[in-house]
Amino acid sequence: MCRSEGRTFIPRRTVFSLWLIIGVGLVGPAKGHHGLLGPTPKSRVPATKALSAPQAPVPRLAVFEKRLPASAGIEIKVENPHGRVLIRDGAPDQIVLRIESNLPIAEEMVRLKVGKDRVSLRCATREAEQTLDVYLTVPGGARLEVKTEEGTVHVHGRPRAVRVETLSGDVILGVPVEDLKAELVWTEGYVRYAGPPLPRIAAPVWSRSPTAGLAPPPAVLSGKIGQGGLSVHVRTLNGWVELGPPTAPDRVLLGLLPPQPMTRAARALAANRYSVLGAAVRELEPRLARAVGAEGPAAWPTASIEEDEAITLEAPLVNLLLSVTDAEGKVLSGLTAKDFTVWEDGVPQEIRHFAVETSPFNLVLLLDVSGSTRGQFEAIREAARRFLELMRPEDRIALLLFARDVEVVAPLTHERDQVVRALEHVVPPLGSTALYDAIGYALAEVLGPVRGQRNALVVLTDGRDSSFAYQGTPLWNDPLRRPGSFLRFHDLVLGVLQSDALIYPIMFENEAELAATLHESGREQVRAATRVAEEQLRQLADLSGGRFYRIRHLNQLEGVYEQIAADLRTIYSLAYTPTRAERDGSWRRIDVRVSRPGARVRGRPGYFALRGAQSAP
Repeated sequence: MCRSEGRTFIPRRTVFSLWLIIGVGLVGPAKGHHGLLGPTPKSRVPATKALSAPQAPVPRLAVFEKRLPASAGIEIKVENPHGRVLIRDGAPDQIVLRIESNLPIAEEMVRLKVGKDRVSLRCATREAEQTLDVYLTVPGGARLEVKTEEGTVHVHGRPRAVRVETLSGDVILGVPVEDLKAELVWTEGYVRYAGPPLPRIAAPVWSRSPTAGLAPPPAVLSGKIGQGGLSVHVRTLNGWVELGPPTAPDRVLLGLLPPQPMTRAARALAANRYSVLGAAVRELEPRLARAVGAEGPAAWPTASIEEDEAITLEAPLVNLLLSVTDAEGKVLSGLTAKDFTVWEDGVPQEIRHFAVETSPFNLVLLLDVSGSTRGQFEAIREAARRFLELMRPEDRIALLLFARDVEVVAPLTHERDQVVRALEHVVPPLGSTALYDAIGYALAEVLGPVRGQRNALVVLTDGRDSSFAYQGTPLWNDPLRRPGSFLRFHDLVLGVLQSDALIYPIMFENEAELAATLHESGREQVRAATRVAEEQLRQLADLSGGRFYRIRHLNQLEGVYEQIAADLRTIYSLAYTPTRAERDGSWRRIDVRVSRPGARVRGRPGYFALRGAQSAP
C-alpha cells in the first residue's frame, strides 16, 4: 500500500474514503465498477489463480450527499428522529450535507426544502432498525435548530444561534462560551451538564406538560456570559449537555452518568496525522478534531532501514511480501524468481527485485483480555510466553492488551526478557471489547512509525466488538454512549489497506460459555455476533496478506503460534516498477502466480496509486 496523501478539505477526504470503501465492497459499487477485486481482462491473465481474493461479506454503508449554496446568517433546521446530527463550520458560501445509514437510503427518507435564507431537512426511516446520521458543514454565523430523539447532537464552530431539542440524546456544543446567553432545560428534572457555571432557576422557561403528573418539575440552568451574543437553547428529557471546550479551566460537572470517557486508543488515533484511522475518529467524534491542526493528514514517513538492506532504484516500486503454501497449507520454501509471475490490472510486470526474506520482523502480539475472556488469562499468558520463545532473537516484539482501551505492556523491543517480565506482572484490564480500536492502534501507533519494514500483527480474540450489540440503534455511531470501539469496521478496513502489516487473527471460541448464561434471544445475538466476527477477521487477514485461524481451546494456541512463526520465517519479497506510472489515486489489482502445481499465494490484493507516494508495499 502506498502512503496516504494529506487532505485538508473535509468533503474531499470524505469522497476519497467513500470510493475507497466502494473498492473493498463495503458499499455497492457504481455501475460498471467491479470493486476492489473486480474482474481483470481474461485475455491477459492466465486461468490458474494462486493469489485468491477475499470473499467474506462485510457491513455495507449507504451514503447520500448534496451541496447547497448558502450565505452567512442562514437559518438551518434539521429534524432526525432516528440518528444523530453533527454540524460544524465550513465554507462561507455553501452547505455540504452527508447522510450515512446502515441500510439503503430511499429518496423519500430525505425531505429537503431550500429557500433563500432558510434550509430545512427532515429525515425519516422505513425500518425500525435503520439509523440515519446527518453530517453538515455550514457557514459560520448560521442560525441552527435541531431536533432528535435518542441521537446525539454535535455543533462545533461559531454559529449565531443554536436551538436543540432531544429526548435522551446527548447535546455536545463545542461553541465559544465567552459571550453567550444560555437556557438549558431537563424536563425529567435532573441536571446532567458539563460546561461553564450557570445559575439554576426555579421556574422553567418552557411550560410543563399538563400530563406530567407527579413527575419532578423541569430543571433549568440559565444565564448570560459577556454580552450574550450567542443564543443557546437546549431542551432534553434526560440527555447529557456539554457546553464549550472540554478543557476550559472553570468547567463544572453536574449530575451522574456522563458519557463514557475518551479512551487512550481513540485519543492517540485522533492525533495521528498519518493514518486514515485518525481522520475517521475525528469525523465520528468531533470533540477530538482539535487533536490535529488545520493542515490535516500528512504523508506517512518511511521508516529508516539499514544501509545494506536498502534497494536503490530510480522509479517508484511496488513491494510485495508473499507467503506460499501447498494444497495442505504447508509453507513452500526454495522458490526462485523464475517461479513467480506478477500482473497489475491484467498487465504483466517485470520483477526488479526478489529475495527470500530473512531480515527481522517487527511483530505486535495483541491479546483480548476483555470481560468475555475472564477466567482464561493464565492460559493466554502462558501461550504468549511460548510464542515469544519461538520468535528469533533479532525480531522486535511488542505486547499489547486490550479491553475497552489498549494497554501497551511492552513497546517494540529486542529485549525479550523485558517483555516476559512485563507479561508476568501485568493485571488484565477487564471491560467491554474495543477490538477495532485496538487493531487500529496497533497498526497506526506501533507499526506505523516502522512502515516500510517487515511488519506483522497477531491478534488473539473472540472477535466480538461490543459495539455490535448496538448495530441498528441510534447508538451505533455514537461511541461515547455505548461500549465498544470508536472506529467502525469499515473505518478499520481503510487502515488495513493503508498499512503494510500482515495480520494473523486467531479467533478462540467461547460462544457456548457465553450463551449458556443467556435466554434464547441473547443466545441468538451471541451466535449472530460470532458469525459476523469470523467474517470480519477473515476479511482483515485476506486484505493484509495474513492468515486466519480459529481454535476451540486455548491449548491449541501453541500449534497455531508455531505455524505463524514458520510462516514469517519464509516470506518471499518481490518488487516491480509498474508499467502504468501515473499516480492517479486509482486502485491497482495485483495477481501473483507460482509455477508449482497446487501452490497458493497469500499477499495483498492490490494498492492505491496515491499522489505523493514514493512506493507501495
